[in-house]
Amino acid sequence: MTNLILLLLLLSAQVSAGQLTLAWTPAPGTPGCTLDRYRIDYGTASGVYSQQAATATAAETTLTIAGLPEGQAYHFAAKSLGTCGGSPAESGYSNAV
Repeated sequence: MTNLILLLLLLSAQVSAGQLTLAWTPAPGTPGCTLDRYRIDYGTASGVYSQQAATATAAETTLTIAGLPEGQAYHFAAKSLGTCGGSPAESGYSNAV
């Protein structure tokens, strides 16, 4: 799988009653690559994202995730998914929030 060099920066996380709204700013694209979507993963330890929370389209810059048990700390990070030269590609993880 080709690496998609399209990093993004998770900017904020708003939490209330078992739901979380994430907002991000995408970085400029990589020549020859097409961004299709973002995948948001999470876990209970920083750097360990064992659960997939949701996906967002390439045009979206916010996402609300509902149904999270209260009283637990979570760490969220995102990946950019797309194609480069016709092959599937993905970025590394964004910063965590």
